[in-house]
Amino acid sequence: IALTDKDSWCSTGGAYTTIGATGTMSSSSIGTFYNDLWFTFTADNPFLQLELVPGTLGTNARMVIQDASGNEIYGANSTNEYKFVKEDLTAGAQYYVIVGSRIGGASTSYNGTFDLCLNDIPTNDYRQGAIALTDK
Repeated sequence: IALTDKDSWCSTGGAYTTIGATGTMSSSSIGTFYNDLWFTFTADNPFLQLELVPGTLGTNARMVIQDASGNEIYGANSTNEYKFVKEDLTAGAQYYVIVGSRIGGASTSYNGTFDLCLNDIPTNDYRQGAIALTDK
């Protein structure tokens, strides 16, 4: 699924679901996860803030971000890690976001809906958005 709008964009209403998905990602820093969905985006600049909002997927949610060569640049397996900020992406490069469940199978008790939020406009909370201090 291509993520093309990265300017303070969020999907809403549990736009995505692992229910019925059949993928299995078997090698990541956070272990195996199941029923995964793959998203892709092209970096427009070095900065990106991406957040997984678990919805009914809840604490079963897992997220990995990879570069085009399959190298993992981020892995999250708990709710306090679902917000990813990177300031050194390669502009023009393709990246992948993989979201799945920690437990496999068709049961909806392990699967559910989620949303994604993306922002590639840096604020002064980050180095890329630093405000220049000048002598006034």
